[in-house]
Amino acid sequence: MEKVCTKCSLKKDLLLFPAKKKAKDGHASWCRACFKANWDVRYRENHQHYRDSHNTSRRKIREQNARKVFDYLTHHPCVNCGESDPIVLEFDHRDRIEKSECISILILNSSWERVELEIEKCDVLCANCHRRKSAAEFNYKRHIFVNI
Repeated sequence: MEKVCTKCSLKKDLLLFPAKKKAKDGHASWCRACFKANWDVRYRENHQHYRDSHNTSRRKIREQNARKVFDYLTHHPCVNCGESDPIVLEFDHRDRIEKSECISILILNSSWERVELEIEKCDVLCANCHRRKSAAEFNYKRHIFVNI
């Protein structure tokens, strides 16, 4: 089935038109190529506006994720020693193979749902317990010297 693009006036296959539920035939009146060309021009003309909008949105998401992680840590003390100060609490992945990314990286550029999925793979440890666990797990020299 074919359709004529109202922008470029070319007859094209219907699959080259994006879906649009409100249209009679279920497809937009402009072809994908015309949409892209139009978007490219608009983006070039309003580049700074789009960058500012993106940065504002990203900053807001980072702030929300950081707040939620802080709230999570205030309700989950260190599983080893019971330390409850969220300033010194960290996430420790139980299984390094299942780890997809560091929580601190996910906070910067991921949805809260994705951050939560990664938090489920972790235990909360204070910085001291986390260092001790990592030293034992990865045979740090200081750990070896202590156990001589």
